[in-house]
Amino acid sequence: MRVILPTPVDLVKARGSGRIWALCLLALAACTPSSREESRAVLSGTVVLVGVNGLNDMSRVRVDIGRGAGGAAPKEDGSFVFEDLEPDEYELVVTYIGGLTPEASGSAYDRYRRIVPARAGGNVNVGDIRLELARSTLEGEVTTSDGASADGAEVMLVDHEGVVRRGEVSEGKYSLTGVPVGNHSLQVSKAGYATPVAQSVCRPPVAVQEGNILVQAPPVVLAQTRPGLSPGFGE
Repeated sequence: MRVILPTPVDLVKARGSGRIWALCLLALAACTPSSREESRAVLSGTVVLVGVNGLNDMSRVRVDIGRGAGGAAPKEDGSFVFEDLEPDEYELVVTYIGGLTPEASGSAYDRYRRIVPARAGGNVNVGDIRLELARSTLEGEVTTSDGASADGAEVMLVDHEGVVRRGEVSEGKYSLTGVPVGNHSLQVSKAGYATPVAQSVCRPPVAVQEGNILVQAPPVVLAQTRPGLSPGFGE
């Protein structure tokens, strides 16, 4: 940057006219950064959601950085940018509003938090922010059509990615922890009991609407695959 200072001749000519102060101020201004961008900061990134209906609505995402800079919703592709920021440390917070459906009181995703330093003249890109699905506990009851104990029956829960979570019926009940938000396929099987099609009971999808709650699955009744022996039969 070239700075032109007033010469002694300029100062003499300006004496008494009040222009000397103006010339000095112009000289000082020439020594300061000429661009606002050199003293401000930019922060950007991209929010990534899972590709499942009800869980991929970018309009329900809010990005906040505090410090009076407010918040914003990302674009459809998940990208966001905050410009003209004061150099400082910002707490980046990303929140998904609502659960599997917008009406859910809790969130489908865990809240994301991160401290991001922004320096003068810097352009900080935090890269991809992959939100993690929130998790809950699923419980249910299992009985048999003939009144026998269902204890020992195997419980399988399959999520949208094909991940299988297993449990076992004890005292007619089961409990599965760490179940992510979404629709899950529930299967219960026990030797000697089945549906007419396979050795298991397949139920409609079980919906976990939001994280950090207790979900009660519909009760399952296992049907006997062969009739019991009557007293004296085969004797």
